[in-house]
Amino acid sequence: MRYIFLVALLASIAACTSSPSPVLPPKSLERVDNSIYINRLWSKRVGRGAGENYLRLEPVIDAGMMYSADYTGTLHALDINRLSEKWSLDLGAPGSTPVLKDGDKLYVGTREGQVVAVSAIDGKEIWRTQLQSEILAAPVTGKGILIARCVNGDVVALRQDDGKQLWKAEERTPPLTLRGNSRPIIYNDLLIVSFDNGKLKAYALRNGKQIWEAVVAVARGRSDLERIVDLDTSPIVVGDVIYTVAYQGNIVAIQLGSGQLIWQREIDSYTDIVADAYRLYLADSNGQVWALDRANGATLWKQDALLRRGLTAPRIINDYIIVGDFNGYLHWLRRDNGKLEARIKMLAYNYRTPDLDESDAELFPKASNILAAPVVVGNLIYVTDRYGNTEAFEVANRPN
Repeated sequence: MRYIFLVALLASIAACTSSPSPVLPPKSLERVDNSIYINRLWSKRVGRGAGENYLRLEPVIDAGMMYSADYTGTLHALDINRLSEKWSLDLGAPGSTPVLKDGDKLYVGTREGQVVAVSAIDGKEIWRTQLQSEILAAPVTGKGILIARCVNGDVVALRQDDGKQLWKAEERTPPLTLRGNSRPIIYNDLLIVSFDNGKLKAYALRNGKQIWEAVVAVARGRSDLERIVDLDTSPIVVGDVIYTVAYQGNIVAIQLGSGQLIWQREIDSYTDIVADAYRLYLADSNGQVWALDRANGATLWKQDALLRRGLTAPRIINDYIIVGDFNGYLHWLRRDNGKLEARIKMLAYNYRTPDLDESDAELFPKASNILAAPVVVGNLIYVTDRYGNTEAFEVANRPN
């Protein structure tokens, strides 16, 4: 099986080079006078991040601790208040997924196809199960079951307490796909899984029986590259509606119980969607940020100031959404109209009004890439670049 890194796609994708597109450069930034007060609380390197790999390794923040995995296969538990490492664990295999925390246990997948359960308290391994291929999406858990989504299309259900396999579903994977997999979701007794062939499927969580199937995108074109329709965006459920989006495909709203299509739009993406009471927010494959009406998919606003900048998935914080980009910038956009209201830069001395000269990005490609979406906890934001450099910021509504 062949895989293609996002950077190699001619369409637009960033993260693995200084320019997200080999055809057109990233759009130059215009200065923004920050309308909100952003204070950097701390800066620390935590592990080695994704390194040269395209991995979106978001950390988990819980009860004053940060848990993260890096590409070497090392788990880290950082005491946020003391900025000291409580423990670390070498898994003995290269890491490939973000960490999932459920109760006092952590779960993570490896490039060698292993799912590993670890104590969040002391970092001791609890169990390890070998599957048939690499795992790129974080595991999910519900009702005592852990679900692992493998690169080869397998969906495997394990017993959460001991890692014993309960059932497996298989789906054909196209010959050429993006480097990544969407994270499944568990909703009541349903498991919702996106696949690289453009299909979205619902299974019974207990036994793996398929309940329904929906086609989100249909492969078109003559070459394998043109026919890529990956669903690398993790589906979200709001009420009784599922929302998801495909690369080179559509964004869709689907009825949870039946799999019936409610609406669709020709917008494509490879990063996650977020939603509030009325809107969906997403960054498309070309770096445009959209707000859509949840009810019918109509465009409420579109912001194109960040074209080809390899944006992360958006995250909601107060009245704003934030996205990171390929060169270490975080951008604040108003949720009601998409206006750019603030910007900061990771690892910059003057982080609130950073220098917009990006010539260093040509000399040091990848040096400042933000691959993982920021983690928002209340008014705090935690952001990690591809080499494990991590910073925490506090946000207020008005400057002091």
